[in-house]
Amino acid sequence: YHRINNHAETEETAVKQSASDTPRRRLDYFDYAAWQRKNMTKEAIAEQLTYWKNRLEPPPKSPLPPAERIDQGIAEARSIQFKWNSRLVASLESVGRERDCTLLVTLLSAVKVLPARYSGVEDVGLFSGISNRPWPETASMIGYFVNTVFRRTPMTGDPIFGELLHRVKSSVVEAMNHIDAPFDLVARGTKIGTDSQMMFALHELPDSQFESDGLTM
Repeated sequence: YHRINNHAETEETAVKQSASDTPRRRLDYFDYAAWQRKNMTKEAIAEQLTYWKNRLEPPPKSPLPPAERIDQGIAEARSIQFKWNSRLVASLESVGRERDCTLLVTLLSAVKVLPARYSGVEDVGLFSGISNRPWPETASMIGYFVNTVFRRTPMTGDPIFGELLHRVKSSVVEAMNHIDAPFDLVARGTKIGTDSQMMFALHELPDSQFESDGLTM
């Protein structure tokens, strides 16, 4: 989707032109792969894995009641999807701006409040996918960068929502500095995932459609 939505014009031009006429991007995915092999050394990964081990041990208890949890080895899960109008999104963004927070932080905070309130769990965590494109050069790059991180936020002290936004923002910023460690390695080095079974995903889709040679998406 990222390829079609953000680079439709470039890709469509590439199809209609010959390879020699198509301008090459400054960087491609194999450039990123080469950089990753060179810089993601065992030492660099070990440092990040140590961070996640300290951050995730001991793992938080799941706020879901036992009847709602997924048995180990079964890959089925239920999902809840929301579609909001632009007025509601603008209101949520306004709430975040008052605390210098993004829409992601605001929604993560709200999602954490509900299970914490009804379960009494004061250490709420959930999984979240990240695009892992931290540099401008990777923003237009075609390739798979997605990684999974575990968002953990203490709910102790019955914080007001503004304080909770601050806590969630701090954990998000901290996690962004340690997103290169593949989640499968993080999971192996910790007990995360054995009792934490919630995942949050925010998809910001454009209103416009992409059309090319009879194809509409």
